[in-house]
Amino acid sequence: DLIHSVDSLKLMTKINQVSEKKKIIQKILLQVKFGDEQTKSGINIEEIQSVFKQSQNMSSIVVCGLMTILPLGLMEDQKKECFHQLQAVQLKIKRDFNAQNFNELSMGMSDDFKLAISAGSTMIRVGTAIFGVRS
Repeated sequence: DLIHSVDSLKLMTKINQVSEKKKIIQKILLQVKFGDEQTKSGINIEEIQSVFKQSQNMSSIVVCGLMTILPLGLMEDQKKECFHQLQAVQLKIKRDFNAQNFNELSMGMSDDFKLAISAGSTMIRVGTAIFGVRS
């Protein structure tokens, strides 16, 4: 019941249109992109507030928070910085827009979930720890 990977204004608009037709309110997370890695998608952190603001004019979605998958190869201090930066943006949006439903912060994977939780993550992805490394 929550779409985690809304990586553009275009996708958010489409989800809103489909949700209007189905007469539902769809909960979403905005996907934030750190770095230039081609295999990752998302909205640049500098643009998140603007995209969130545009969501306020959409009647069939509720943005519940932010999510990210960090670029590969970051050192622990770099990961920590990204996680804290995302948390700061989440708190700023929550405060500036009085966004009562903006509580989710989905970040952290099998190798860094403890660091993510310490930075305020409410959702983690630990598939590798459960299922093993993909081939």
